Amino acid sequence: FQATNDALVTARTIVDQKASIATLISGGLTLTTQANSFLRANSADLIRFAPGLAGGTITLDPARGALSIASDVQIEGPGAGSLAVRRDPAAATAFRVMEVAAGATASVSGLTFTGGSGGGLYVLGTLTLVDSVVTANAAGSGVYAQPGSTVTLQGCTLSNNRAPLGGGLYANGAVVALSH
Repeated sequence: FQATNDALVTARTIVDQKASIATLISGGLTLTTQANSFLRANSADLIRFAPGLAGGTITLDPARGALSIASDVQIEGPGAGSLAVRRDPAAATAFRVMEVAAGATASVSGLTFTGGSGGGLYVLGTLTLVDSVVTANAAGSGVYAQPGSTVTLQGCTLSNNRAPLGGGLYANGAVVALSH
């Protein structure tokens, strides 16, 4: 994938088994339009972020909005304390960090989700979140589970999320399982 940001300063690229999905830009990671499309277009994919990204942050492109999961995917991060996915704090528009569409199943581990405006994770389908952190999301819950959705949180931390209803987790008519 080509980086479209002129601030590209290094050639390090995160690669999974099938495609490049993010490029290191100006000391932070920016999820490219192509990467977001890759997540939407491919079903039953495994995306594994390199362990060498410790201390990194993937900043979502405001032009693309939330990381949209529309088909089954497994995403493995190097550890919640090692890699964060966030909404660009300079973005003029509000958007969530990740959305799981109805009919899609996402299994996500080892990441931190932060900075969402309108909430952090919005679930219409099925989400299993393991050993991850959802923090500092505003104007919507850290995890917002819609009626008919299923959310499983295993060993996760939900903290410092602000919302009128359910700051950490809001589940109205959803199936929710929690374990530590």
